[in-house]
Amino acid sequence: MYKQSMNVAKGIGLGIAAGAAVAAVSAKMMNGKKSAKARSKEMRRSTAKAVHTVGQLIDGVEHMLK
Repeated sequence: MYKQSMNVAKGIGLGIAAGAAVAAVSAKMMNGKKSAKARSKEMRRSTAKAVHTVGQLIDGVEHMLK
């Protein structure tokens, strides 16, 4: 049962990460005033922050299930 709940938690986390990445990319692409290099750097930063946040979320879910 524990493995099944962890698989669900990981799936939810991956879904959140994918959604956050798509939202970050689409929001940055709508702002056309900055150079492509600057937008790329900001996208990498925001994506890294989103991945870090999802990792913390998954860790929190793991601790709750123990």
